[in-house]
Amino acid sequence: MTDLLFDKKLAIGYGAYSTDFSVPGDRRRFSAYAQYKGFTYEFADPSKEYDIVYITYNSNLGKWIEYKKKRGNKCKLIFELIDSYLSEDFTWKSALKGVFNYVTGRNSKFYFDYRRGIIELCEIADAIVCSTEEQKKIFDKYNTNIHVSTDIFSGDITNVKEDFRISHKLKIVWEGQPYTLHNILEIKSVLNELSDEIELHIVTDPFYNMFSNKYIKRRTANLINEIKCKKTFYKWEKETFSKIISSCDLSIIPIVMSNKMSFGKPENKLILLWQMGIPTLTSATPAYERVNKNAGLTQMICYNQLDWLNKIQKFKSISITERKELSDRAKKNVAELYCPELLYKKWDAIFLSI
Repeated sequence: MTDLLFDKKLAIGYGAYSTDFSVPGDRRRFSAYAQYKGFTYEFADPSKEYDIVYITYNSNLGKWIEYKKKRGNKCKLIFELIDSYLSEDFTWKSALKGVFNYVTGRNSKFYFDYRRGIIELCEIADAIVCSTEEQKKIFDKYNTNIHVSTDIFSGDITNVKEDFRISHKLKIVWEGQPYTLHNILEIKSVLNELSDEIELHIVTDPFYNMFSNKYIKRRTANLINEIKCKKTFYKWEKETFSKIISSCDLSIIPIVMSNKMSFGKPENKLILLWQMGIPTLTSATPAYERVNKNAGLTQMICYNQLDWLNKIQKFKSISITERKELSDRAKKNVAELYCPELLYKKWDAIFLSI
């Protein structure tokens, strides 16, 4: 694709995950592509006129639905939804979420079931961007122009694992946002059984806010008080997180398989960890199972508690050479299938489609 699409002064608005475009979801997706292509954009304001608006789930869905209906083909609207909101069943929590979003002004239109707003925007959008093939099958019911795109991490990683020796205790690391930390409790009994043999290192934000990140601050460490092994918490910072992770021995991505939102997570976190060269055990979600199998790393998939126990113990017992081979295989897969050049081509396809 040439850059002819962006040669003229298009007015482009971006409904970001944060107001300053600083959070990982902004840096690693649309903003990374915009920087690569060299086009300018601004924080999307529904009172302004745009040629293209790129909207995320954090945007005021009601306002942008109204905006698109009013302007029609004068403005192309792309809707990014990278989490599996539409795979969840309707519950009282769905109703409360719809009420809360309306009362707090996050959504200008009231939806008793908040998913209704998502569906309405999917139906009216010119293109939808999701993060897995599994999600795409769901969106196919609402739109014919669906694109799968994974995160671009190259600007975030400063350190890659090089030392595969293990000291007395196995250093296990988990990285992510606080609201996903509860997934570690899925293997609580395994970690407690191995408490004398392991250390758990957590890279996340030290506090989290309940109710759409606006109210009631809680201490993140309290979420996993039930885990008894030695735990060390680190504040997630762009400048240091990859150094911390690459200094550990093994990373883990356990998932509560009964939670449909968690079950439908994309492979982004696994690809990030692989780029840092750290061997990673995962639960057998569709995305993690697919990616591990494609890379020839089926031994890193855990299907049950016994798998987690046996594979953590086995990882500690294998040789330095074998641990390095796991790292090399993962990095090779990332270099072949998730290099920035290939990912940017997927973003080209999104904009060409509109």
